[in-house]
Amino acid sequence: MTMVQPPNPLKWNLAQIFAFVLVFLCLAGSASAQTIELTPETSIKNILNHMELREPDSLNFDTATERLTGDTTLSDTFETFPNRQFPVGSWLGVKLVNAGTDSGEWRLDTQFALWEPNTKIYSVHPNRTRLIFKSNWQNLKISDRLEPERVNSSAPIILSPGESAEIWINFEVASISQLGIQLLTPEDLLKSRTQWSVRFGVYIGIGFALIGFLWVFSLLLRFPPAFYFSVFFGLSVLLFIAIEGYFFYYLHPNAPGLNKWVVLLIRFFMALAYLQFARSFLNPRGKFPRFEFALKTFLGLAIILLVLNLVAYGPIAIFLMVIGTIFYIILIFWAAILAMLKRISGAPLFFIGTMLFVASSTQLILVVTGVTDITLRESNDRASGLGILHGVVFSAALVTQAFGLRKERDQALATELETSKKNLKIANSLIDAERDRDRARSLAERNRARLATASHDLRQPLTSLKLALEEFHEETPRLKPKLSASLDYLNSILGSSLSDTRQTEEDHHHSHPTDEPVPLAVVFTNLDRMFAAEAKAKSLELIFEKTDIIVQADVVSLIRSMSNLVSNAIKYTPSGSIAVGVELDNDYATLVVTDTGLGMDKETLKRVMNSYERANDDVDGEGLGLSIAAELARNQGWSFETQSEPDQGSSFRIGNISIIPAA
Repeated sequence: MTMVQPPNPLKWNLAQIFAFVLVFLCLAGSASAQTIELTPETSIKNILNHMELREPDSLNFDTATERLTGDTTLSDTFETFPNRQFPVGSWLGVKLVNAGTDSGEWRLDTQFALWEPNTKIYSVHPNRTRLIFKSNWQNLKISDRLEPERVNSSAPIILSPGESAEIWINFEVASISQLGIQLLTPEDLLKSRTQWSVRFGVYIGIGFALIGFLWVFSLLLRFPPAFYFSVFFGLSVLLFIAIEGYFFYYLHPNAPGLNKWVVLLIRFFMALAYLQFARSFLNPRGKFPRFEFALKTFLGLAIILLVLNLVAYGPIAIFLMVIGTIFYIILIFWAAILAMLKRISGAPLFFIGTMLFVASSTQLILVVTGVTDITLRESNDRASGLGILHGVVFSAALVTQAFGLRKERDQALATELETSKKNLKIANSLIDAERDRDRARSLAERNRARLATASHDLRQPLTSLKLALEEFHEETPRLKPKLSASLDYLNSILGSSLSDTRQTEEDHHHSHPTDEPVPLAVVFTNLDRMFAAEAKAKSLELIFEKTDIIVQADVVSLIRSMSNLVSNAIKYTPSGSIAVGVELDNDYATLVVTDTGLGMDKETLKRVMNSYERANDDVDGEGLGLSIAAELARNQGWSFETQSEPDQGSSFRIGNISIIPAA
């Protein structure tokens, strides 16, 4: 709520200059004398609009009646549209005639507690002149007024039937007719005061209700924008009370000049409170650095203005005040536009409230510049109504933003809760995985222990078999090479397994097999000795390519890989042949095992590459052959490829085996 204070006598210097310029620009032709015929029931809204402007040196109270009746040429009437400007030291006059049949009483009512400074009003009758009104903004106490009331008004003007009187007003500073002086009957004066008291009560009641709501709202929700707006709105209510003269009348009736400083300080803190409210509403910290900088700059300018007004008011202070007002309006609009552009919750209502606030704050400007022809009292009434309205709208904007932020916070909490649930689920999954890993590690340790035990226990029977083979050689020398190769292979596998069981997990990851020159002819010969009998038992032709290629490889891993492939080929080939050969690619050899067996589709081929998976459950075996061969090849850095078609056999290839060039 922003009320407009009546002009300060020290602040009309620019207005005086402006008025004198308009005197010369708008000088019109002479006007006839103004006479108003009244009845005891007649009231006039603004008597200034019916008065003539007179030059100060042409006035003489002894001949005032003659001058108003036209015996002396009147000075030119000074008018501007739509309001009249009265230069410094102006005298205005009007003749009142009681045209009724009963005596009438009227009073001039300024409608303000503190009115135009150093103004005097005279009632000039044919036989007497009487001072009926005087005002002085700085030092006229309540007790010094002709009518010691809060609202500054004149003493009664009483006219008998047919009696006339002239009303003369002297302005010692420049003035405008929109200041407004009502000529009211006692009944209308009482009615006017009563209506204004009701309006004032409604404004104050709504104002304090809003302040109470905002305080409770800010405390319950811990919502800073509501607190800052409650401070601003509370100051605007205090300003309204100060302008209407209640502080002056009840708190310092003997020091009217104090009201100027009270109003000045309230306006200063109101400006700061509003900007802090706008800043809090936008929450611009880090978001709008330019707006933040502008706010801090205005704060510095506002402090300078306050000091100048308190210490040495003058042209510089007036100029800075104009600049500061423009700057302030820019900041207000800037905040409203930012709220709309950034789509802040409650921004539309904040924008509307800003427009209403600006409208209530510019009412005095509209009156002084003549944009509107309403009186200052009407302007203040509009400002009060707009002030209450923008308070309601801003409060609605705050409620909208608070609940919008609360909704966003609830959504954020819901999202955070959902994320926490997912994280908890992941954590539980990790715990389960850790538990499964521990179980798997324990099982692996037990299996390694079993394997170590089995490998150790089998070493002794193998040693016995080798000794028995030496004794058997004398009787059947032809069988020794075949049995000896099989036993050596079995012994190497057991040795490798036993060595693996002694490695820790870290040793296993960092171990490297020992490569050595291996003639492929020796590998093929051993494979022939190992599987020839099994192939013959199934009437399969086992074919090994003759080769003199020597490769660099771990002999045990190479024989284990190839033996698993040949063994698998024999198991899954009901008839036909199995061919084992070698292909060369520059410095690398590829060993190929091809059969004419049952073959597999792509899905089955992919499945049997896993441990314990078999292509056909009718065939004996553990389902480990292909996975072992692939694992051994991968550990040695060899490639492992498979190719198979149903009913067309399969082909398995171990490649990327380094060749030792011939000497």
